Amino acid sequence: MGYKTAIIRNHYRTYADVRTGVPLWREYSVSVVSPLAVLAICLATHVGLVGVVAVGLFVVSGIFGVSMFAAMVQMARRSTDWANSSPVPSEDTSFYATYLLEMVASMGYAALVFILASAVFVVASTSSGWIGTVASSIGIAVGVHAVVVLLAIIKRLFAITQAQLNRARTGAGSF
Repeated sequence: MGYKTAIIRNHYRTYADVRTGVPLWREYSVSVVSPLAVLAICLATHVGLVGVVAVGLFVVSGIFGVSMFAAMVQMARRSTDWANSSPVPSEDTSFYATYLLEMVASMGYAALVFILASAVFVVASTSSGWIGTVASSIGIAVGVHAVVVLLAIIKRLFAITQAQLNRARTGAGSF
């Protein structure tokens, strides 16, 4: 299995309830259906991005992609340091290991989405006619997907941080 496949698979595994592991179908549908609906609307209405707008979106996508990659590197470094500290196996260490893997996977997935968006916006900024329309539509749809992915990462970080802080405050188990 290639690294991209592993990143994508592990990212989509985060669309599950933290406590039960039950898939959150609303999360899946928002992640997949929203960009497809935007793509269909953009194609149906022949949306075409002006070159300057496409270049601006390319730059923004590139900045977010680099930011996600930097966060992924930081999380990978933290994971390596923690694993090298030989933590005592327990429910808490298993939770933390899962958390680190999920965060690295989601940040890696976000970086891949932003790389794809950047590439599509380059095509949109240099094309016209039906190629420009298709590239613009795909770029906007991928941009919507990228925003949904970022919101999912924010939601996951908040939920996990909240659970850990509640555990620290009350002395109760991880969940």
